[in-house]
Amino acid sequence: GKRVTDADIVRHNDTPTLTPARAVHAVRLGTPQEHAGWDRADPTSWTTESFDSVADVCKGILYKRGIGQSDFQWFVRTLPGVRAVFEEVWGTDELLTSFDGCNVFRPWHNEALAHTKTLGGWWHVDQGKNKIGRHAVQGVVTLRAANAQTGGLCVLPGSHRHHERIVGEAEGYKDYVRILEDDPVMTSATPKLVVAEAGDMILWDSRTVHCNTPALETPTVADHSTTDFLRIASYVCMTPREFSDPTIVKVRERGYENRMTTGHWAHLFPTGTCGKDASGRLDLATASEEVRRLVSGLGTSGK
Repeated sequence: GKRVTDADIVRHNDTPTLTPARAVHAVRLGTPQEHAGWDRADPTSWTTESFDSVADVCKGILYKRGIGQSDFQWFVRTLPGVRAVFEEVWGTDELLTSFDGCNVFRPWHNEALAHTKTLGGWWHVDQGKNKIGRHAVQGVVTLRAANAQTGGLCVLPGSHRHHERIVGEAEGYKDYVRILEDDPVMTSATPKLVVAEAGDMILWDSRTVHCNTPALETPTVADHSTTDFLRIASYVCMTPREFSDPTIVKVRERGYENRMTTGHWAHLFPTGTCGKDASGRLDLATASEEVRRLVSGLGTSGK
């Protein structure tokens, strides 16, 4: 795919969703080690084998073993600032949350982890040809600063305007559509790495061509740079309950109790969801009010 250069880096300046202290708390909760069998204090335990049990090793996406119902993910989803953003986007407080996973980049410049650098260039859109127009706004809350030394989310500005043509030429109706390197959209704009501070939330229309990229520079050795993850990011998407129907809401409630992890289509709960290998059940009836509201799409009135 197209290489992102330092000159293409842009700054994300929205008000942070988390204060620095809460971002640190989220990091400590973090990328739940009980799901992967690693020790957060021991980088040598972050083996490819342990990551493969919970993640897409090449992309850093954690989605197996109930990650979508982890304390870490629910901490982020129930932050008032996160919900408020989606309330503003959609003009309603009756929202369903996705049961997304999260993303981590291991410190590949640590000699013991030199083989763990993630892939870049897997450009795609997350909205297929049966959805034309704006159907979802995806989000990621980054708990580490995102810059050229960490890597992170890359977008192709303005590419949503090419969406109908892109998906019209794609085979099938899947929402995940890969973008080939020779597609005209790849020369329509310069790719941008979204630079953000810890606690920032980044939003993008699901029609936008995007991917994540590893670090563009070798990180400097300072603080946690060789002893902790370079990137820790929580995927979160919320859509109005009115986009869904009562049957799907009931399926979502069972999915919560079965510790399901899904993609970002909160109101559709598509088949092929993952996380079925998670052990133990959750009880929605005893969950917090904030969790119940986001699982079932209840507004502040609770109806």
